[in-house]
Amino acid sequence: MMNGDSILAALLEKILFDRRQLDVLKEAIDDVSTGKINSKELRERILRFRIQIKDKLCEFFPFYSKQMDVEDSFKLKFKPQIQSREDIKEKDQLLEEVSLRINNIYSKLKKKSET
Repeated sequence: MMNGDSILAALLEKILFDRRQLDVLKEAIDDVSTGKINSKELRERILRFRIQIKDKLCEFFPFYSKQMDVEDSFKLKFKPQIQSREDIKEKDQLLEEVSLRINNIYSKLKKKSET
């Protein structure tokens, strides 16, 4: 199972190193070397490529952040249950002590009423 960091790294790698876009840039570099396009057009394509990466990252991070919040809230749902069990144990002990005291008081009152 992958942890959060490795999932994030894999997703970022897909965004940053998009095969199709990299192939387009390779073709553009080849086109510059053969004279089909000039260096200015290559720079424009590189800038467009970087802008697309930035846009994808801007879309991705709010989504990823929201997913992490959902995951954190899911984890927190189980934590209170553990705390609840501990609280229940403490309350049971307290009730046991109170019942013993009440029983003790009742026994003393019963003895007094008999005499």
